[in-house]
Amino acid sequence: MKETANVSGFMVRLLAGAATGAAVGLAFPDWALWPLLFIAYVPLLLALRGQGAWARFAIGLAAGTAMNLAILGWVQHTLITMSHFSPGLAAGAFFIIAAFHGIPQGLLGLIHGPLRRGAGLAWLIAVPTAHSLLESHFPRVFPFLIADGLHAELPWIQIADVVGVRGISWMLVATSCALVALWEFRQGPWIRLVRLGGIVLAGWLLVVGYGHWRLATIADVPVERVLKVALIQPHYTTDEKQLRGSRRRPMFDRSLAATETLRERELDLVVWSEGAFPWPFPYDSEGRSLGGELSRATHHVRRLQSLVRELDVDLFAGSLRRPGDGRRSRNSAVHLGPDGEVRGMYDKRILVPFGEFMPLRDFFPELADSLPGVGDLDPGERAGVFSLGDTSLAPNICYEAIHPDDVRRSAQPEVDVLVNFTNDVWFGPTKAAEQHLMLQIWRAVELRIPMIRATNSGISAFVTATGEVSGRTPVFEEAILEGSVEVRRLDSFYREWGDLILHLLAFGSGAHFVWVWRRRRLLEGDGQKGVSSALP
Repeated sequence: MKETANVSGFMVRLLAGAATGAAVGLAFPDWALWPLLFIAYVPLLLALRGQGAWARFAIGLAAGTAMNLAILGWVQHTLITMSHFSPGLAAGAFFIIAAFHGIPQGLLGLIHGPLRRGAGLAWLIAVPTAHSLLESHFPRVFPFLIADGLHAELPWIQIADVVGVRGISWMLVATSCALVALWEFRQGPWIRLVRLGGIVLAGWLLVVGYGHWRLATIADVPVERVLKVALIQPHYTTDEKQLRGSRRRPMFDRSLAATETLRERELDLVVWSEGAFPWPFPYDSEGRSLGGELSRATHHVRRLQSLVRELDVDLFAGSLRRPGDGRRSRNSAVHLGPDGEVRGMYDKRILVPFGEFMPLRDFFPELADSLPGVGDLDPGERAGVFSLGDTSLAPNICYEAIHPDDVRRSAQPEVDVLVNFTNDVWFGPTKAAEQHLMLQIWRAVELRIPMIRATNSGISAFVTATGEVSGRTPVFEEAILEGSVEVRRLDSFYREWGDLILHLLAFGSGAHFVWVWRRRRLLEGDGQKGVSSALP
C-alpha cells in the first residue's frame, strides 16, 4: 500500500512538472498567454521539494519535455516533408528531440536540492541563476528561453538593453522561487512575507517603469538618417526549392519581376531573402568573379546587375556560394551596389545542426548523406558589414539571429542596422514563423539597433530599436513590404557588456554556496570534537 502511494505521489509530481512546461508553452505563440510566465515554475519547484536526486531529475525532465512538446510542434512537419519520415516515426523522433531539449530543466531539478540546502535563503538567487546558465549554454538545436514569450509586451522587455533576454528569464524564474518561498513562509512572521513580496513587486515595478521611461527617451533621440527599404518575399515553395539547374529559373524570374515593380519608388535598399538567388553565386568571398565556372549563374547575375543599375539602388540577396577551392558550399548573402558591382559577401557562421550539416561528419564522412533533407555546408569565418554611404548594416542569416552572443559580437560599434535573411518555408503552415520572428525581436532591443528581416515565405518585417514590429507580411504569400528604417545613436549596456550581470550573479551564488558549505563542515567538525572531548 505504501509503495503504491509513493508511486502515485511521484506521478503527481511528474504531472506538476509537466504543468510548468505547459504553462510556458501557452505563453508562446499562438496562445500568447504571457502572464503565465510569472508563475510557470511554481508547480515544478513545489514538486521538487523533498525528493531524491534522480526523482528531481525526472520531474525536471518532465517539465522540459512538456515545454518543448508545446513549443516545437512544427518539427514533426519538417521531419515528414523534408526527411520523408512516416508520421509515426516523426512523432517518435519529435518526442526524443523534445526530451533532449528538456534536459536543462532536468539538470535544474538535479541541482535544486543541493542549492536549497547549501545556499540558505540565497537559493532565491542561486536557482534562477543556475536555470539561466543551463537554459543559455546547454547545447540545444533550438535554444528557446522562457522570457521569449514576453516579446510583444514592450514596457516589460526594454530592460533587455541592460540584462538581455537571459536576464529577464532570470527574473521570471526568481519570481516563481519567491512565490514558493512565500508559500513556505505562510506560517511564519508576517513581516517576512511583506518584505519578500514587496521586493518582488518593487522589482517588477522598476522593470516596467524603466520600460516606459526608455520608450519615451528613445522617441526623443534625434533621427540621424532614414533608409527607405523594400523587402521582396517571393514565396518559393518546398517543391520549387528542391528543383535543380534551369528548372529554378521561374523562381528567380518571380523575384526579378517583383523588384522591377519598384522602378518608380525612391529607395535606398532592396533586400531579397535567404536563398532568393537560386543558384550558387559565382563570386568568391572578396567579391571576385569565378568566371565561367558557373555559367548559368553568371548569366542570371548579369540580369540582376542590369536591373540594379536601372533602379540605381543597393540590393542585398541571399544565395549559396561555392568558394572555388574545392571546399563545401556556404549559405551566403551578397551586396550589389547601385552600379551592379559586388560590394560585399557574407557567409553564415552558425549553421543549423541536422538542417545545414550533419554533426560529426568530419569524423564520420558517411554521416554527411545519411539523412534525407540535410545539407552539407561549411560555416563562414568572420562577421560582415555591408555599407550604404554612412550607414553600416550587419548581416546575419536565419538561425544566427536567435543567438544573442553571436549577434552582439557581430554588431561592431559602427553598426547602425541589423539585416536578417530567412527562409522558413521548410516548417510549413505552423507557428514556427511567428516563433522565429519572436526570437529575433530581442536582438533589436538588446543592442538598440533596428532590424530588417527579409524572408522567403514570411514573416518579413521591420523591427524598431524598441522591439516594435512596424511592418510585417503574411505567411505563405508573395509580398513586397516597404518601410522606413530610422537610424539613431542609442546606448546599450548589454551591447557593450553582454551578460555581465548574469555572470556576476553566477560568481556570487557560487562563492556563497562554497562559503556556506565550508562553514557547515567546520561546524560539524567542531561538533564532533566536542562529543569526543566529552567521552571518558
